Amino acid sequence: MATNLLRRLMPVIRYPVGDLAQWADSHRGLLRLLGRSSDHARVGTAEISFAVLNSHLTEILGGQEPPPMQIVLRRHHTKDELLLRVAAQVTDPADCARALHERLQTSHVPYRDHIARSLIHPVAVEWTTVDRLHLNPRTSRVVPVIDERDHQGSPEKAVDSVGPHLSQATPSPSRSRPGR
Repeated sequence: MATNLLRRLMPVIRYPVGDLAQWADSHRGLLRLLGRSSDHARVGTAEISFAVLNSHLTEILGGQEPPPMQIVLRRHHTKDELLLRVAAQVTDPADCARALHERLQTSHVPYRDHIARSLIHPVAVEWTTVDRLHLNPRTSRVVPVIDERDHQGSPEKAVDSVGPHLSQATPSPSRSRPGR
């Protein structure tokens, strides 16, 4: 989220950009980029949030608390795919996965549009156990988003979505341009 009150005519207030940063030197307008937020995943250009997935899973599982889950982003046959790993036992896994896909199409317009235009694969669901989810080695918490897509020519490893802290400070765009 960014809150920039320097722009008087059109301020950007609480706009979710997905980046995590902290001030490195507020007097010089330098930010240190820390990584990406893990409250949503981008598939194609559609964003799907954990809140939406939790809500749909709660409905599908009969109102019980949603189980631990993990989003895995993959790319194959030139299209992105969201694989949702859910640590739960269900009586009919295929029916539950189909219900999740249908609810996303009904409630999430960008997802429905991307599916209709064949820009992304339909959501895939893998029903598993908690011990099969990837954990952050430092905190032992479930890594919420794993991006396995090849972004720069080499496959990425499963990493914590917050990622390592970068030591190099980056100028803030809003403070580095004169006259703003």
